[in-house]
Amino acid sequence: MTELIGNFTEYTPSTPVHAGVLHVQNEDGDDWYDIIANTVLSAHSYVVVNSDVVVTSVDSDPSKLFPNGQSVYKTAQVVQIGMAVGGGVFSTPEAVQTIPHISNRQLRLWLLGSGLLSQVQPLLEQLPEPTRSSALIEWEYAVVVKRDNDLVYQLASAFGMTTSSTDQAFIDAASL
Repeated sequence: MTELIGNFTEYTPSTPVHAGVLHVQNEDGDDWYDIIANTVLSAHSYVVVNSDVVVTSVDSDPSKLFPNGQSVYKTAQVVQIGMAVGGGVFSTPEAVQTIPHISNRQLRLWLLGSGLLSQVQPLLEQLPEPTRSSALIEWEYAVVVKRDNDLVYQLASAFGMTTSSTDQAFIDAASL
């Protein structure tokens, strides 16, 4: 069984708990932090899906996820990053399987040429811990960047990129 928890967007609560903390809520007005505080961990996975209905993050612990501008599902299905969702069923799209991996150098050169490089660090700094530390390590030290990597999906989503524009970015970056 797959359950949609909601489509989450950024908002400012009337009484912020901490200054500088980014909050998101679903269409019912439920704050993400309140939802995860009341979650009992189970064998289910929590799945974050972007506007292209592609999985960007999966974890059994929802506190490790931050769905800004994305949807969250709770499911018993085995789900991997890069899968697509339709009607509550997750499947592997062919496009993600055929996109090559690129070097970190190629990614950064493409981001620079696209005017996005300077935006990456501030985006990573906004992530909640421990996701932030993990993302910063990956950003600084990854030698190869795979198209179906969680960080790729998070950055592409933050930049408003579609699946096809992200695919094209990888194709373009591979030639740099």
